[in-house]
Amino acid sequence: MLQAVKTLFKRYFILDKQRLGETESWSTLLPLPILLLLTVLGLTSFAALTSQASLSATRDQTIEKRVGQDVSKVKSSFDSYAQLLQGGVGLASAASVDSVSWRRYVTTFDIEHKFPAIYSFGVLRDVNPDEVDSFESQMSDDYQRPISVFPRTNTTRLSVVEFIEPATDVTTKTIGFDSQSLADRAKAINTATDTNEVALSDQLQLLRDPTIAAKDPKPAYIMYAPVYAMASPLATVEERQQAIRRHVFVSFTSQNFFESVFRGSDYNGVYLKIYGGAVNNKAIAYSSGDDPNPNPRVTTQALQLYGQTFILRYSFSTAKVLSATEMLAPYYIFIIGTLLSFILFILTLVSLRSRQRRSILEREQDLKMAQDELLSLASHQLRTPATGVKQYVGMILQGFAGDVTPQQKAFLQKAYNSNERQLHVINDILYLAKIDAGRIILAKTDFDLVKMIKESIDEQQAEATRAEIHIVYKGIKKAKVHADEHMLRMVFENLLSNALKYTDAGGRVAVALRLKGSTYELAVADNGVGVAEEDQPLLFQQFTRIPNPRSAQTSGTGVGLYLSKHLMLLHEGDIAVHSQAGVGSTFTVVLPKKM
Repeated sequence: MLQAVKTLFKRYFILDKQRLGETESWSTLLPLPILLLLTVLGLTSFAALTSQASLSATRDQTIEKRVGQDVSKVKSSFDSYAQLLQGGVGLASAASVDSVSWRRYVTTFDIEHKFPAIYSFGVLRDVNPDEVDSFESQMSDDYQRPISVFPRTNTTRLSVVEFIEPATDVTTKTIGFDSQSLADRAKAINTATDTNEVALSDQLQLLRDPTIAAKDPKPAYIMYAPVYAMASPLATVEERQQAIRRHVFVSFTSQNFFESVFRGSDYNGVYLKIYGGAVNNKAIAYSSGDDPNPNPRVTTQALQLYGQTFILRYSFSTAKVLSATEMLAPYYIFIIGTLLSFILFILTLVSLRSRQRRSILEREQDLKMAQDELLSLASHQLRTPATGVKQYVGMILQGFAGDVTPQQKAFLQKAYNSNERQLHVINDILYLAKIDAGRIILAKTDFDLVKMIKESIDEQQAEATRAEIHIVYKGIKKAKVHADEHMLRMVFENLLSNALKYTDAGGRVAVALRLKGSTYELAVADNGVGVAEEDQPLLFQQFTRIPNPRSAQTSGTGVGLYLSKHLMLLHEGDIAVHSQAGVGSTFTVVLPKKM
């Protein structure tokens, strides 16, 4: 250090004994080196203190970010269970639902892999005491074995397990069980009925073998969604209590649920316990392990979900929140700054740039999270009212509200058709947003591709007849694939609909399917207006409609082909087009035989 100071001194001053005089000594030259030394030490100390404060802020931001991510995961997981229940409500509303149709419906969700924490997924039937005998007879006929309601209490209304999946030796024993007989279940059931919302029970014990349950208690939760009689008024609690018919429920052990939520999370130096579902939220719903830290950084987060309050208690090892290098950064700055003062500027610049990049990444992640939340909100707020309009207008057209005049019926039909177009636009936009957000999840099943194609042709045959267009199919008679049938049907229906829209009366649409090597090739060809070669690159772009003689006569969002293209890419396939203006177009879908 002294040598460095001497060198710096000599760089700016010439030591000439003759010029300075024989009486000049080092003591007269020390003030400047000392001043420089003190200045460097002061700047270094300030930089070290600033770095320490920055580390504290970064540590707090890291903890806050971790908690925010976990809260988002928990909310998203509970919301996915609620969406699963709402999907079951539609089937449970049908009067013809039975154990076979319920099993077939549940099978489509692949619960074992997509919802591994689920213990059971079923339906409760609301039964009056005087209806018990007929209910037992109906259930016995359905299951081909004696079914009895238990326990037999004197309650004014029973909520009896009607269907349950997966049908194991344990779960099937609960068929006929009156859930109103247990207060922890009755509370959540009645809350769902009265509010017309999904309700989550307090933490409880599932019905299992008493001996096993005593040795291995597994706290659990049950979520309920109400199913009301069709077209019943639901404005008040009393009306909802009169209209209730069933409840769809899903049960899961709390430990398994939260393990699936946090699977893949890094718990190195982080210990988490979740309390909730009991008086004062003291019951432990989940624990990542015991905390060995003597002086942990503790933070808590309260979370309100479906009528329950959860408390997330984190214990962070401060030594592991940040890396060892980050923790030692102030000491490095002090030592290096004292020895080499000019490095201070470089280190500060690097530090600022590093923090700026981290801030940008965090903002991008926050924006992504906000986009996902907005998509979830939009899918509910946009689609739900339009679906309700469709339901009630459809009921009026079917005569549920009495006879209507031909003129009224015509107006209602126009309203129904306009609402259908609105729903189509909403669905296109939502699918587009889901694709851009990477949230499309394929529900693959085994099905016959030829059957799907013919069903889609039959559904659009009426439109083709009105447009005086002839549709023909040729190709193989059976093609078994493992894919998402709904998504592939959407792709094919979009291509067929476009062919009909852009083909003049008297035209012809040919659909062909063939097996070529390890892929299926599905071609939809028409002799319509076609697409010029210079416009073809625009076909698969968002919100793009190519002007042609028929585009002004047809409606659309301009996202159909974009969606179709990306849905096929998700299936490891593709779409190609061959077209000539004034001659026609051929769209070819390539789908792998095995995926």
